[in-house]
Amino acid sequence: MDNNMYNLANAIDKATQLSTNAPTSMQITKIPEIQSKTVREQTFLEYLEINNRTRDISTNNVVFFEETGGSDAEFIPEVGIPAYTAKQFTEHPDHTRTIAIPIEVSMKAQDGNDTINLKENLITDGYIKVNNLIDQALLAGDATTNPLEFDKIWKSVDSDSMGASITEAKVKEAIRTCIDNGGTPDCIVTDSVVADQLDALVSPFIRYNNVTEIALGHTVSTFKSTDGSFIPILVDKNVPADSDEHRLAVIDSSTIDIAYQRRPSYIELAQTDLATRSAIYAWVTAYNTAPFKSFVIDGITE
Repeated sequence: MDNNMYNLANAIDKATQLSTNAPTSMQITKIPEIQSKTVREQTFLEYLEINNRTRDISTNNVVFFEETGGSDAEFIPEVGIPAYTAKQFTEHPDHTRTIAIPIEVSMKAQDGNDTINLKENLITDGYIKVNNLIDQALLAGDATTNPLEFDKIWKSVDSDSMGASITEAKVKEAIRTCIDNGGTPDCIVTDSVVADQLDALVSPFIRYNNVTEIALGHTVSTFKSTDGSFIPILVDKNVPADSDEHRLAVIDSSTIDIAYQRRPSYIELAQTDLATRSAIYAWVTAYNTAPFKSFVIDGITE
C-alpha cells in the first residue's frame, strides 16, 4: 500500500466520523455467488473461515499467544505426581491492518443505464480483491519489508528443500514431522504446478473417490495422511513461487488465528463532485500461534 491507501483510510475515517451525509459502514453479506468466487480465488482464506479460524475483535490492539512446551501424560506408580513442565504462552502484541479499495461511479455513466449496475459490479469486484489481499498476506506477507501488512503464517515454520519434483515420500515425511511435533495437519496448500504433481503420484493408486468438498460444491483432491485421514489439497494462486521453484505447506489450521476488527465492509464517502464515491475496506491481522505444528517444502521444480 502507498500514500493513496493512507489517504483513503483517512477519507474513510472522516466520512464515518464527520460527515452527516455518510451512512455507517456495513459488512458485506457473503451471498452464495460471492462465496463461490472467493472459494476459487482465495481458497486458503475461505478454508480457514469455514473451519472457524477467524474471530472478531472490538479494538485495533490484539494479542496473539504463541504456545511452546508443556507437560506430557505418563504412567506413574500409585503414589506421586510427575514433575510439571509449564506450557509457555508468549505474548505477541499486534494491531489490525487497513486494507481498502476505492469505488467511484460517475453520475453520468449510471444515469439511465438499465443494462448493468456499475456500482454493484464494482462492489462485488472490490470485495473479492480485498479478500484476495488478505489471502495473499497469509501466504506471502512480510511485515519486515512492508510494515503495512502482516507476516505470512509460515514465516517461522520449519522447512526443507526438494531440488526436484515433489515425491509422495517427501510429503509423508512432512506430515509425520507435523504429527510428531503435536500437530494435526488438516490441509496442504500449494500452487497448481505442485498439485498436478501430487495428482500424478496418487491417482493411479486410489481406487475410491479421493476428493472432498470444502464449500458450496467446490471439491479438491486429497492426500492420504500417515494417520489414515485424507488431507485436502488446496490450490491457491497466491502461494509464492519463483520462476522455476515452487512450494508446498502442510498446515495445522487450528494454529492459525485471524482477527478482524472489521470484516470486509462497504461505506459511502462524502460526495464532492459529479460521482458517487465509496470504498470496500477491512481491518484485519493474523498470526500462527504454533508454527512447529506445520511444515513447508520448498525448492520444488517442474
